[in-house]
Amino acid sequence: MNERQRQLLEAIILVYVKTAEPVSSAQLATSGKFDLSPATIRNDMAELEAAGYITHPHTSSGRIPTEKGYRYFIEHALPERTLNVRQQREFEAATEQVDDERNFLKAITRMIAAHASNASFVAFDPRDVYTTGLSYLFAQPEYSQPDVVQRMSQAVDQLDDLLGRLFSQSDQALAILVGSQSPLGRECSTMVVRYRTPEHSGMLGVFGPVRMDYPKNLALLRYSQELIDNFNRLHDES
Repeated sequence: MNERQRQLLEAIILVYVKTAEPVSSAQLATSGKFDLSPATIRNDMAELEAAGYITHPHTSSGRIPTEKGYRYFIEHALPERTLNVRQQREFEAATEQVDDERNFLKAITRMIAAHASNASFVAFDPRDVYTTGLSYLFAQPEYSQPDVVQRMSQAVDQLDDLLGRLFSQSDQALAILVGSQSPLGRECSTMVVRYRTPEHSGMLGVFGPVRMDYPKNLALLRYSQELIDNFNRLHDES
């Protein structure tokens, strides 16, 4: 993949994340981000599709990312984002009066779900998981079909067991599991970070459609880790 194609793939992913609609070459040509002819964009999109990074639903002339496309984006083009001041203050307001460690982590988890518009969880240990934000999850267009909702609901019901295996198998500080890599099934992606407090270590994560906003969700998880570190320092001092 050349640099121009990498930029086109990134643009397709970012537009699709926002709209949940296939992205056409005309959209990219008129976006103002590329000084390219529509024909050049179409040719590059055809090469990206031939290589398996994008595909097109049979009902549309536009293209959507594949699992392979998302993985390439995560490994090679994932932009670094930080939460803005308003978002940081909302997290701080939700947690500043909470002294109990468990309730503090639950409050952070609820804020992640609200800002990500996905479900989130905190695993205190492999068999003790708090989950929130399922209403955000099932509001996503990917989960509008009853059979998909049923499969996701069954996976969520088994979340303790699924995350228990992830907890014991992975010691990565950050794991981004796309589609078929996700413990919740191929219609979902899962992002997980490790955290540590004076009492225990655990996992903090978010899960949602493969079309999730990976840069934003990573920023939410990173900032949550910062808040946990600050919580630890304050309690060490006291």
